[in-house]
Amino acid sequence: MSALEPRKNTWLILLPYLSNKYVLCLLFFITWISFFDKNNLFVQARYRAELNDLRTERNYLEAEIARNQADLAKLMSDAGNLERYAREKFYMKKPNEDIYVVVRPVQPLAE
Repeated sequence: MSALEPRKNTWLILLPYLSNKYVLCLLFFITWISFFDKNNLFVQARYRAELNDLRTERNYLEAEIARNQADLAKLMSDAGNLERYAREKFYMKKPNEDIYVVVRPVQPLAE
């Protein structure tokens, strides 16, 4: 029974603190905020994960904007670059030209 006595002593030490009305109110408040409130711990964790996802997306989009601005500056600096881009991306042609698009078949994966 010596194994139970330290537990008994622990409860006897904690009992005066747990019977204090301020400690009880504090424990109730912490429990309420942690589990039952509209913005409980689970909701806060979900919001934090969503915020991290949005920050990652923002960084990707900022890098994409910088890349697009560099491409735009390169296209506007030379008419030859602009014509080449229009022909490659939008299949634009001059009135007396024909465009042929060559599509290579996809190789099946070896099993």
